Amino acid sequence: MATSARADDEVDEAVIRAPRTAPAETLIGHAEIERTGAVTLADALRPQADVDTLGGGSPGAVGRLTLRGSTPEEVLLMVDGLRLSSRSSAATVGGADPNMIPTAMVQRLSVLRGPSSALFGPNAVAGAIEVTTRAPTVPLAWTGNLQLGALAPPLDASALPRVDDDDGDDGGGGWFLGGRGQLTAATRQGPRFAVLGVSGSANRGWIPNTSSHFFDATLKLGRVLPGGGLTHAWVSTFDAATGAPAWGSLLDADMFDFDDRQARRGVMGAAMARVALSPRDTLEATVGSRVQRTQLFNPVGADLDAGAERAEDEHLARELQGRVRWQRAMGGVPGALSVSAEGGHDLLATRTLARSASRGALSVRDRLDLGRGAVLDLALRADLDGQYGAQVSPRVAAEWSMGPSLRAFAAVGRGYRPPSFAELAWPTIAYATAVGAARGERGNDALAVETAWGGDLALLGGDPGGRWTFAARGFALRTEGLIRWAIDGDGFWRPTNEALAWRAGGTAEGSWRLHPRWTVQASATWQTTVDQSGEELAGRLRSRASARVIHYAAVGWRAWAEALWFDRNGVDSAGRAWQGVFVNARVGRQFASGVGVFAMAENLLDLRFETVRGVLTPGRTVWIGFALDVDED
Repeated sequence: MATSARADDEVDEAVIRAPRTAPAETLIGHAEIERTGAVTLADALRPQADVDTLGGGSPGAVGRLTLRGSTPEEVLLMVDGLRLSSRSSAATVGGADPNMIPTAMVQRLSVLRGPSSALFGPNAVAGAIEVTTRAPTVPLAWTGNLQLGALAPPLDASALPRVDDDDGDDGGGGWFLGGRGQLTAATRQGPRFAVLGVSGSANRGWIPNTSSHFFDATLKLGRVLPGGGLTHAWVSTFDAATGAPAWGSLLDADMFDFDDRQARRGVMGAAMARVALSPRDTLEATVGSRVQRTQLFNPVGADLDAGAERAEDEHLARELQGRVRWQRAMGGVPGALSVSAEGGHDLLATRTLARSASRGALSVRDRLDLGRGAVLDLALRADLDGQYGAQVSPRVAAEWSMGPSLRAFAAVGRGYRPPSFAELAWPTIAYATAVGAARGERGNDALAVETAWGGDLALLGGDPGGRWTFAARGFALRTEGLIRWAIDGDGFWRPTNEALAWRAGGTAEGSWRLHPRWTVQASATWQTTVDQSGEELAGRLRSRASARVIHYAAVGWRAWAEALWFDRNGVDSAGRAWQGVFVNARVGRQFASGVGVFAMAENLLDLRFETVRGVLTPGRTVWIGFALDVDED
């Protein structure tokens, strides 16, 4: 029997809307992702008020993900326990790329805010985002979508930046043409299951990400063990190319170059086994690896010094990591106890650079039930690394349930992130900055580890049936040695350590189910980052507000519309703000067979940033396509 409603997704949806998860995190299930029409992880996280995406507006482009006005390197991204945020960071210095994860393979997302190195280790300064890949519960399921799109040139052609195409012509407007799609097949036979996902995209046309493409294929095999145990392994291979590097959109330049591009290809995978030692005790082991080769090149670019015909470099990144963890379920003293040991090795090799380092860590976490709805969460982690030495990270959190509709949360913790290999010693290539056409290395071998202490407060509520939910969050973060890119006295863009920086902000969000098929969502956030002299740092997300209306039916008409406004503090030397208003909408019909058709429009009002560089969708885009969502019971 074929149906279009997924039983496992509906369970996820109920869990999310009736907030029974830990108040420290936000869970986003596959059903919620499917409603947004998200194709990449960046798309799926866009409704979160304090999540910001930089670069990677076009499929295949390099994406960057930030949380609470952080830098991308301060957010840890994990897939089934495999760390994607690493020091080797081939190709970019912008942290892990969220566009490398197709949503068709995602069962749920977990967003944990606040300094959390005690739980996850390096890079979890602003928080962590964990991806759990799909594990089917029905004999056969197909999920996918295919979209074809076109982007019209802006209404005001004078707003376009100049584009150098190496032929002496200034590029300009034009039409963006692209396509993207993904397909996942999942099967479950008794305790065994398998998932195969394929995704791809390609486009050609408008800047800043001209002629980009992306392809990914992922295979996951697993088996459910007696007593709640589980074992699975997955492997993923990818190939991507983009027309302009993500960092190019943040330079104070008035020109893009068609030939500023990069190509990435690689393979990554992980294996996990969890066995039940007793009704309360489990033992889990995970191992993961990634190999990625990246080319950066700009043949005969006008942005190079006269006489330089080629600036090209190739990066090879290798990473290996593993973890063993013992867990005891909640009950009496010592409570829900977790002890883990992990290790890893990172390597980055280029034509002029070779760096590597190994690491190891021990961590302990204990969740104590204090009674009357109160839980105390204690965590401590010690890291020892060949690159940056020893780091000790504590975290103390408390949760209090005040009945079925209201909960409170408070936490204090430490986070840190080491400089990446690229930040320490970027290889010497011909490179033109926005100031004085300087050439040379961009790295800074004297960089120190960035450390931060922060506190979080949250109040969450919702009725048990999930008809309405709300969340109010506030945070403060004190950072020493903040790593940021700045222009030095010689005109180089180089990373430096700030002596001291403060971050503070708050978020409010709510969801109302007006009718079984109608839901309204709204959110707003404000945050600021200032240095020791009280000056606000440029380029950080400062405020954001959004509203969304969703009409959803398992079979029948589906639609949603959203308005999104945000403001980043000045991103160029003139201090101009980076502001945007987006109005997006999608409408479609889902048939009982599981096949659906839809049309989606982005940036309907054609309102763009005051600063055009780095526009995510610099014009009105229309996508048409079909979706597939079939279970065979």
